[in-house]
Amino acid sequence: MTLLPQIIELLTESPGNIVYHLVTLFALQAVLGVSLSQWRRNREDKTAVRTALAAAFLVAGRLIIMIASLIIVNNAVSSLAVLPPLEQAVNTVTAVFLLWAFIPSPPNMPRLGHILLLFALLTITIMTLSFAQIWAAQVAEAAVPSQLPYNGTTQATVWGLVQVVLLGTGLVITLVNGRLRPTLRPIILGLLLLAHLAHFWNYPELIPSGTDIPYWIRLGYLAALPLWAVMAYRESLAPLVALQLSALPAHQQLNRSLALAATVIDPDSTRGRLQAAAEMTARLTNAAFVGIGLLPEEAPDTIRLISNLPQPQTNSPRTWQLHLADWAPFQKLIQTGESAHLPLTGSGARQVYALYEALGIGPLGGLLLEPLQTEDSVIGLLVLALPDGRIQWPPAQRAILPGLAQFVTQAVSNSQTPPPLPQEETILPAPPPPEPDAAVSGRLIALEEERERLVQNLETANNRLLQAETRAATATKRAQDLAAALEEMENLSRDEKVSALEEEIATLRESLIEAEEAMALASAGEGGLSTEWVMMTITRYSGQLEEAQSRIARLEAELAKRDRGTSDEVLVSLIQELRTPMTSIGGFTDLLLGETLGILGVKQRDFLQRVQANTERMGSLLEQILQLTVVQEPQVAPEDEMVNVREVLETAVNGVVTHLRDKNLQLDLDIDQDLPALPVSRSALHQIFSNLLSNACLASGKNGRVVATAHAQSILDGSSEANEPIRFLQINISDSGSGIRQEDLPRVFTAHYEADRPLIAGLGDTGAGLSMAHDLTNANGGRLWVESEPGSGSTFSLLFPIAMDQPTLADLSDNGSSS
Repeated sequence: MTLLPQIIELLTESPGNIVYHLVTLFALQAVLGVSLSQWRRNREDKTAVRTALAAAFLVAGRLIIMIASLIIVNNAVSSLAVLPPLEQAVNTVTAVFLLWAFIPSPPNMPRLGHILLLFALLTITIMTLSFAQIWAAQVAEAAVPSQLPYNGTTQATVWGLVQVVLLGTGLVITLVNGRLRPTLRPIILGLLLLAHLAHFWNYPELIPSGTDIPYWIRLGYLAALPLWAVMAYRESLAPLVALQLSALPAHQQLNRSLALAATVIDPDSTRGRLQAAAEMTARLTNAAFVGIGLLPEEAPDTIRLISNLPQPQTNSPRTWQLHLADWAPFQKLIQTGESAHLPLTGSGARQVYALYEALGIGPLGGLLLEPLQTEDSVIGLLVLALPDGRIQWPPAQRAILPGLAQFVTQAVSNSQTPPPLPQEETILPAPPPPEPDAAVSGRLIALEEERERLVQNLETANNRLLQAETRAATATKRAQDLAAALEEMENLSRDEKVSALEEEIATLRESLIEAEEAMALASAGEGGLSTEWVMMTITRYSGQLEEAQSRIARLEAELAKRDRGTSDEVLVSLIQELRTPMTSIGGFTDLLLGETLGILGVKQRDFLQRVQANTERMGSLLEQILQLTVVQEPQVAPEDEMVNVREVLETAVNGVVTHLRDKNLQLDLDIDQDLPALPVSRSALHQIFSNLLSNACLASGKNGRVVATAHAQSILDGSSEANEPIRFLQINISDSGSGIRQEDLPRVFTAHYEADRPLIAGLGDTGAGLSMAHDLTNANGGRLWVESEPGSGSTFSLLFPIAMDQPTLADLSDNGSSS
């Protein structure tokens, strides 16, 4: 027991006390210097930022303890009153900052770590001020202060419990997380937890030391903080080692690649080869996550993914089974066989974050997808993600992915192909020795009998084969008859549905013709009809018109389920026929509202205005149906048509003046004077603006605000060697509504016309307006996305690329062309 007292004396008395502070300061300074260097190399490395900030605060805390101990070292009472609670508070702050630096925040809550850090620091500050005052009062009241043990007080017990809980929680999280478990983080937290537990359970002391200094905790920090410096150094060297490997001579890179490839083809099982291929891909690229997915034959609509990350609490690889319908990038890659690069920018970043959250792999960088395809089909895909903070894959890394994918495909195909059956060698028997004539005769008789028996068996087998073929032919004929009957039943059902739809269309057309005739009689004054009778008739037909609208909507839904080519022709012809009676109804309604046939009462005018509003709404619905019918075709603007964006936007604003006036909305316009012209379809652009502005007005409440901005911007293209700027035109339309929930954002641009597609809270559009705007934008070479938070409204953003030599409006005016 002589070694332990010597260690206690070394950690609590001078000069060992000063040596402890210097060693911990040196380790923290090493962590700070290494993490700052890593941050300067990669400004987007969030781990380096957290490590540098944590090390800086801990250096400040250790300096405060060392300076305070040097100042009051000769005053026993002041040392006893100040140093014990101060060191316990700094130890607790150290545990909090270590957890904040070691454990990243979840991708769906990126600020959770910062919030917990601020809350913990505030709580520790309040505890320190309260405990320090209580302890100072106890020291001042004690008859012999030096005999007052701090480690036996309630506040020392509270500090110890808080530190043990913090370190224990951090240790569990790092052990469960597959990305953190292989690092030194669990070891560092485990050492500190053991040291704090030893200090917590060491009262009363097994060996009396006569000091309140937590020597067990100091011993733990002497072991853990240098390991933190080693870990920071290793993580900062990882990108440099990868860069060094990429700079090796060609023959060394080839030897390394062949050695890694040998580890892939060595296992016999498909799972073993997939695991080795994931590890090989991770070592050949900068990927922090590598997943290899295969399409199972029994469930082709799903994909089974195996990764290079270990399972929680085990070292076996993590696996997932995903539905392709839930992940559009995966489904598109399987269908087209084209690779996809999804950087953490733009509207595609939301899908990447959602994938990381669903897989539970923590925050990562840009995503790269590469198909695994044979000559005739796609059998799976490669999924690679950069480390956290790296947004976009470099072109050099993307260039090697097709070759890697081809190698992995061949390795997987070879593992799934059964090995050829071993060819049995025919061993010729040795010639028998000569036999006597009697023996030969007996042998011949036996062979004849054996031959006759084999002939009989062959005839029996042929008969059975013939019976089996007859039964198979009968079963095949029954199957063909059943398929023909099913096809005939399906055709009859389809014909019945078509006949029902045509009957409903005819009924609807008759109702509209009757309404047109009634309006014509009212306008001509035939039969001495009174104004009151005319108003009653119009009111009745307005109700029929509303019913016709709902029936047309149902017909549209039914017709959309039929063959696309036939439904388009039927819809266009139906729309053209419906426009004629709609125009007549609108004209006669305007005639009556103009009081040409007599003075109208208040109720009569209200009824007519209702008919007029429904007629306008009917016309808008017909226009939307027509747009949805033709939006599937590419919208190609004439080569000489350059559209004035400002003029089209102002025209669309005029169309929503009624909405603005009804809700007393404030409209703010911020449009550049010299916007470049766009080579797009004028009607399509006007329809896009109208739908977005209408949605903003409907989503905003009374006395709300609608903001529309249009600016030409440019960014530098870092991927090109010339570093040329990329110009684009961005239009933002914001509302002051209640905002859209995050889970509803993927359904914003989906048409809401079926019961299984409910309306979205915070969205003004209740039909297909936003879906049409989205399709028209894509058809004209632009992009449309939405950003929203509950309670803060929504912002719809339009982006159109601008060519470098594209003229501005001033240039078009000088040339005498109108847009």
